[in-house]
Amino acid sequence: FPTTPLNDEKIDFVLSDFRKALNEKKLTFYDAYKYLDNNNDGFVTINEFCEGIDKIIKISQHVKEGLFAYMDFMKIGMIDFPRFMIVMRKTPNQKIAVNKI
Repeated sequence: FPTTPLNDEKIDFVLSDFRKALNEKKLTFYDAYKYLDNNNDGFVTINEFCEGIDKIIKISQHVKEGLFAYMDFMKIGMIDFPRFMIVMRKTPNQKIAVNKI
């Protein structure tokens, strides 16, 4: 699984585009997470993440992997809903602490 996150500037840009795509599709953050967690086990793996993101917005593989690595703060290859929400609510130029949950 990817471990090199995008930098904060790129994250802000990608999150902005992701939120716009969700808004255009009338999807909530929860809806987006459900797209990502396609086996409903409460965690999103890199494979689920890449497949689910493609249903919402088209971004490069490099960006998908960097965004996943940014959300995977424990570096275990999985994202849970609380961490997903922290990142999705991130404001531009806000630094997110690794252990913030």
